[in-house]
Amino acid sequence: LEANQKMFDMTKGKQKFRYDFRKDGKLDISFVRFDKKYKGNYGMNYPDAYLTPSLDVRKDIARQIRIHKPEILICQYPLRNLDGSWGFGHPDHIAAGEAAMAAVFPTARDHKTFPDLYDKENLEPHKVEEVWIMGHPEPDIIIDITDTMDQSIDALYSHTSQMAGRTKEEVKERVGEWRKNRGREEGMTYADTFKRISLRR
Repeated sequence: LEANQKMFDMTKGKQKFRYDFRKDGKLDISFVRFDKKYKGNYGMNYPDAYLTPSLDVRKDIARQIRIHKPEILICQYPLRNLDGSWGFGHPDHIAAGEAAMAAVFPTARDHKTFPDLYDKENLEPHKVEEVWIMGHPEPDIIIDITDTMDQSIDALYSHTSQMAGRTKEEVKERVGEWRKNRGREEGMTYADTFKRISLRR
């Protein structure tokens, strides 16, 4: 699987993840310093911890979908996880997932929603073919990330405001255990998983 890839960050945090597909089909997760290291990274600059799935946010995402015309969009799981295992979801992540999915359908694909995107900005509607959802409790795609696990931990640990004094070893142990569990049944050391929603017709 080979693909061109763009990342759109919706809040103002400085340290980001990038999901990219290598020619061998493996998912490459790399550290991105906002708007410096990776030219395909775009920021929407909503303030951290205040994001909501508003019409403005949905319109901004739909605009980028129409500009860049992705076949696959990767987004967060738009619901709270209440199984009691760990936490229950960051509101920014939940809002981003909901806004992204609402932008995919129906906003980005028809003229009737936000008609000014077409009438004033000359952006033709675009139909995303698939949505891949991170953090879904019933995933159906599994990607081997063994080769890029250390890069992934470096990226996560760089998000210092979220580490609460944890050492990198503690972060690797916790995140590594999750990803080991995801990959174990498929014979992978570490894996990430997604739920695929097809919009092909």
